[in-house]
Amino acid sequence: MVAEGVRDGRLTEGAVVDATLRLIEADGVDRLSMRRLAEELAVTPMAIYYYVRSKEELLTLVADRVLGQIGWKETGTWQERILIHATRVWEVLTQYPGLALFLLNRPMSEESLRGVSRVRALFGEAGFDPDTAELAFQSYHAYSYGLIAMDTQFHLNQRSQAARRRAVVFGFQTWLAGLEVQLGRVKEAGGPEAAEPDRSDGPDRTGGSVTRETSLTIPR
Repeated sequence: MVAEGVRDGRLTEGAVVDATLRLIEADGVDRLSMRRLAEELAVTPMAIYYYVRSKEELLTLVADRVLGQIGWKETGTWQERILIHATRVWEVLTQYPGLALFLLNRPMSEESLRGVSRVRALFGEAGFDPDTAELAFQSYHAYSYGLIAMDTQFHLNQRSQAARRRAVVFGFQTWLAGLEVQLGRVKEAGGPEAAEPDRSDGPDRTGGSVTRETSLTIPR
């Protein structure tokens, strides 16, 4: 029997990546082995090493393929675009348990750098100065990957996809509302340090509560 992805008895790099994605989706990165992959492809393990030198190199190819599935929205407000992107990152990476952790522990590839540059540029477009834009990106990165890690660690995928997605969208809408407050403070105060609330002798003195409502929708 010819394995899926192998044509005319010939193995290809694309077939190796496709099979790896199937195994990760089913069992996660931790359970992936070259021997198991060889069984999936009905080849010897040495045949796979013709295309990749190690499991890490294989996962790098896989990660770049997955990151390429995320895409990027070129139109809309900065809030809408980052919310759509964040939701898409969550949808794609939670499909392959353990891949997000691998991404966090390796040098960024060209595909990773492209995604990071686009998100960073959005914060500049929003009006953040360079220092605060970097802080905004760090908070986005931490929250995004934190959600993915919790989904994997606590098996939240046992809930329905719709319920999980609602929770993710709500969380990012709340994060964005807070980010808009910070943006207002930066613009009013003239810089990130001056925008920090004075808590030395009392409550926030930057203008009181903010009641602006953030209402964003995500295309289904």
